[in-house]
Amino acid sequence: MHDEASVRRGDESKPSGAAGGGAHRSQTRGAERERGESVIAGGVPCRGRPVFVTPRLRVRPVAPGEGDLELYRRVFGCAAAMRYVTGEPETEEKIAARHERYWRSWEEGGPFHVFAVEPLADLATADGEATLGAGRPIGDCMLVPIEAKGPEYELGYRLAEEAWGLGLASEAARAVLPYGFGEMGLDELLAVARPENVASHGVLHKLGFKRVGTTNRHYDRELELFRLTRNEARAVAQSSA
Repeated sequence: MHDEASVRRGDESKPSGAAGGGAHRSQTRGAERERGESVIAGGVPCRGRPVFVTPRLRVRPVAPGEGDLELYRRVFGCAAAMRYVTGEPETEEKIAARHERYWRSWEEGGPFHVFAVEPLADLATADGEATLGAGRPIGDCMLVPIEAKGPEYELGYRLAEEAWGLGLASEAARAVLPYGFGEMGLDELLAVARPENVASHGVLHKLGFKRVGTTNRHYDRELELFRLTRNEARAVAQSSA
């Protein structure tokens, strides 16, 4: 939620949340099943392992091993980082299961497209009192089925507390948007954030999202809803080029 967003494949003429493109999705899922790819309702299977490099970051698929597991311990075990996500730190068991679900999706061609975010070089923290080490993961950015079941997709970005205030969430999210609208074939990207999470609202506005209103549809709570279409994303990218 801290910075979580939903992505939907289908008819852009339909309002958010409306059913659309059902026949197309059914045909797509059938073809995916024939190829042996893992999908869920509305899911888009992982194809290959894309890596994105921005001026300050390397954004690459989450991998097995202690390095990325330690990242999720730092994020999901931190009360401050979880304030706008789950509301409280997760247990070690839940953190390990989350990490495994993410990297296994890449291994098995599943629908969870989760990327670790790491600095290309040492970066000073916003207060200048510490350093984010080059190559050490500081957060993630992802395109995953909303509430883990879809059919809508969700963009999420979660950073360790020490990485806040540097504009890294928007930099990482901007790197994966073309992948979502291109390789994944998504037509519309939605985003949800808690009303009090003004920092997340700012990230979404930077990315070109437009506020739609308030929704109670997801996560059993009131959230602010934002939208970005494929054409709008293209226009934003061209204007900033």
